[in-house]
Amino acid sequence: FAMARGRLSLLLLLCGILAAHSFQLGLLTRNPCIAVNRCLPPASNARPPATRAGARRHPAAGARMALGDRPVRRDRDIHQFVTQRALQSLLGLMHMNRDQITADWLAEWNGHEGIERYHGLNGLQMDWSDYINTLLRAPGETLVVEFKRRGNSGHGGWSGNNPYLKNHVMEMKTEINPRQLAERLMAVREELGREWIEMLPLLQKENDEVWRSWFEKVRSDDGLTDVQANMQLPQLESFDPTNLQGSLFQGGDYDLIKTLATLCATDRVRRRMQGESGGKPQAEFLERMLNVHGIEFEGDMQLGASQRFIEEVLKQSPSVIGGTGYSQTTILDPVGITESILEERVKVASEWADELQSVPADHADMMRALLTEQY
Repeated sequence: FAMARGRLSLLLLLCGILAAHSFQLGLLTRNPCIAVNRCLPPASNARPPATRAGARRHPAAGARMALGDRPVRRDRDIHQFVTQRALQSLLGLMHMNRDQITADWLAEWNGHEGIERYHGLNGLQMDWSDYINTLLRAPGETLVVEFKRRGNSGHGGWSGNNPYLKNHVMEMKTEINPRQLAERLMAVREELGREWIEMLPLLQKENDEVWRSWFEKVRSDDGLTDVQANMQLPQLESFDPTNLQGSLFQGGDYDLIKTLATLCATDRVRRRMQGESGGKPQAEFLERMLNVHGIEFEGDMQLGASQRFIEEVLKQSPSVIGGTGYSQTTILDPVGITESILEERVKVASEWADELQSVPADHADMMRALLTEQY
């Protein structure tokens, strides 16, 4: 019994020593404060980082709601979107490397709190070139961060009234260099541009998969089952870009690229049909589909939004439309409309691949303008 008590006392002593030398990183603020450690929450519960002292906090719902409040610009160029994903990738890399202080500062800069966990098309709150140019010219900052040693406050699972554990607070200054952050962002942006150029042609294979699945369902007994679905591999599984390591959020990038390309293609087809003779019913049909089922394209989306939209269009029944308000009787063919959307989606992808070739040149122009101003 005495030996057991001795071992227990030794164990408690060792635990006390470890607790006394444990540190807990506080949340980042301009003025020092004491707070518990925070890590990235899951996507469904993401919250904006801590607000600087003296600034107003966003509502409890978080900044992710604000990111999805604006309507998606269907004609938006790919440069805007690749900048958003580059920013999200850079923040993700910072968190992976335990650089939470810099990541929180960059996420808060110009109102992008919560963007690191945002899966949508409207994450960047300003024009992409304005964002990078402003970040390049932003002044540096010195941030004060506090480290709180676990002590007599119940942190880390220890008793809150232990007289042998004292609170100790240490301060550390962190320098923020916005120009370096902008250069890192441009480097990630170029990497994504090269990756997406090789990834965009996969949309043609996605179109082939849409028709394969549709024909299987048509031939099935219930008209709804694709018996071969479980035997198909995602197109991205076979994607092996030459001389590229693969970006941090490659799967999410590909899903959002498909969604944005589908949205742009659908809107182009709708506008083209509006100008065609007898195309008014088809244009109105697509507008209804966007209003009812295209709501998935807004805000923080779930994976596979583009695929579900295409499937909803294909599910609609053919009809004959005419009468008052129409110049002629028209057959509304959802399958034909889907074919037009998918063909246009491939054209959109090809245009984007060409536009992404200019990403390095855009960055060179920005740096040249900056050096001209300084010298």
